[in-house]
Amino acid sequence: MAGREPVARVCVILSCVALSALASPASAQVHYPTTPSFNARCELDRDQQDESVWPNALSSGNSDPWISQNHDRIRKMRPRVLVLNFANSLDMEGAKRYAENMADLLGESSRYHGYSDPVAPRFFEYSVVTPQGQT
Repeated sequence: MAGREPVARVCVILSCVALSALASPASAQVHYPTTPSFNARCELDRDQQDESVWPNALSSGNSDPWISQNHDRIRKMRPRVLVLNFANSLDMEGAKRYAENMADLLGESSRYHGYSDPVAPRFFEYSVVTPQGQT
């Protein structure tokens, strides 16, 4: 079972990212300014200007209270997943391919009524990245 450890780690990381994007304490009532200072000078693409797609100009952190405060308005989430490979038995390309496959499967499972509507849009569209210099 030693060969399955890297797979389990990637699954747990992706699952935690998906769940942490939706979970937030109900008591969190933090209100952020309209445009946070760290996003003030960033060029935003069309989807980031749309407040119904996360991340956006108002929120980009996966533990941001904005998510729970606006959960009923969000129609698509595009979390970024950082892949770190600590397993000696798996090269970085293999770990990234596996994470991309898991991200694709989790995204596919997020289609609202996807079992009856084959063209239903995905709610989660993961973006898998690796640190610079990792090979």
